[in-house]
Amino acid sequence: MTTVDCASTTISYVDVRHFHEMKQNPCQKAIHIPLPYLERQHAEIPYKEVVVIVPDSISRNLSIRQLKKHGYQVKGYMCAERCV
Repeated sequence: MTTVDCASTTISYVDVRHFHEMKQNPCQKAIHIPLPYLERQHAEIPYKEVVVIVPDSISRNLSIRQLKKHGYQVKGYMCAERCV
């Protein structure tokens, strides 16, 4: 994963990686909600455009699907591993 521009004020970054994965390459201003907790904690995310930080393609698909279901506009994703 390349460097994340976490200083943007128009985009919310949501990190859905597990705690131990997030510690390796953190984004300080990202909202960290692991994927299993996303369904019940999605209200913590401001309703802006969202970029999701994910560990793999399965987590990417599941997290984007959940966020769209709750009305978030997902602008993109950043993959920490290989997303195919």
